[in-house]
Amino acid sequence: MPSPGSEEDTLRVEVRHRGGAAVVEVHGELDAAGAPLVGAVVEHVAARAGTPVAVDLRAVPFADTHGLAPVLGRDVVLVAASAPVRRLLRLMGLPDVRGLPPVLRRRRDRSRLVGAVR
Repeated sequence: MPSPGSEEDTLRVEVRHRGGAAVVEVHGELDAAGAPLVGAVVEHVAARAGTPVAVDLRAVPFADTHGLAPVLGRDVVLVAASAPVRRLLRLMGLPDVRGLPPVLRRRRDRSRLVGAVR
């Protein structure tokens, strides 16, 4: 478990564009405190880029069910997840990550930091 205030403890959300498609990348612990930020970013990307929204959780060392709620909608595709997130998904009886669609496998074109919560 990271020490309070550590880099791993800070939640960051970035939107990266790969091959013309937006991917929401989440970094840090994802719990009830960070869920509103992640939810707002997913909604924003869905409104601007259409659905489904690709979400990458591979840099999330800890998540709880409240934190995952915004990324469990039918208009969200989990394209990557850390081992702790995959374990939680299995415990919740949910399907695992689907992997990157072909259009998202291309190199990253640009990225933008959208928000951070500590």
